[in-house]
Amino acid sequence: RINYAYDSRYLFTATVRRDGASVFSKNKKYGVFPSVAAAWNIHNESFMNGAKDVVDNLKWRVSYGISGNEAIGIYQTLSLMDASTIALNGLSNTALNIRTRMGNDNLEWEKTKGLNTGIDFGLFKNRLSGSIDVYKTNSYDMLLLQRLPRLTGFAEVFSNLGKVSNTGIDLTLNTKNIVKNDFNWSSTLVFSRNKNKIVEVYGDGKEDLGNRWFIGHPLGVIYDFTKVG
Repeated sequence: RINYAYDSRYLFTATVRRDGASVFSKNKKYGVFPSVAAAWNIHNESFMNGAKDVVDNLKWRVSYGISGNEAIGIYQTLSLMDASTIALNGLSNTALNIRTRMGNDNLEWEKTKGLNTGIDFGLFKNRLSGSIDVYKTNSYDMLLLQRLPRLTGFAEVFSNLGKVSNTGIDLTLNTKNIVKNDFNWSSTLVFSRNKNKIVEVYGDGKEDLGNRWFIGHPLGVIYDFTKVG
């Protein structure tokens, strides 16, 4: 991580992470995730001197980076076997059978590219403060449990599939309504809105009806017969 600040006005940060997760196979265990961020303390500029009685804090910031997600259980990349008991020649015997989940030695980190910009503010001796954030993220190589045709001998497999975008806004407003020696009343208001949609499934422009993944629509849509009468 590298941090740089100039005159308490201009701030810069660059970070590079290399993470490993034991849930992946030895082929794809590690991932590299860089990010950069910059901020401008506007209230420290000379042209804000006339507003210092009103504005206590005003900062604009922007960041861009790649983050990783390894949210699968242990041994999910392996073809596992279960023990079962069968009757053979009048005796009870132990047998091994492959589970219905296929292994995937090339499963790797899910990645998200994210752009965020926001403003932090404080007014009237910080009696009114808060932040406004707007973001857009694009996730790819997503860790999805893909259903398989039964004729393969397996029912499902974890795969790196598709792209999903998220856009949203987060608002936070803090107020100090009453400040006395023996009584304080403050409040916090929060508002957020997020919209996600599938951008790509297999890279060929086709959708996946069996998994209910439709391009241009959110994940987890309700898809069923239309009831009439």
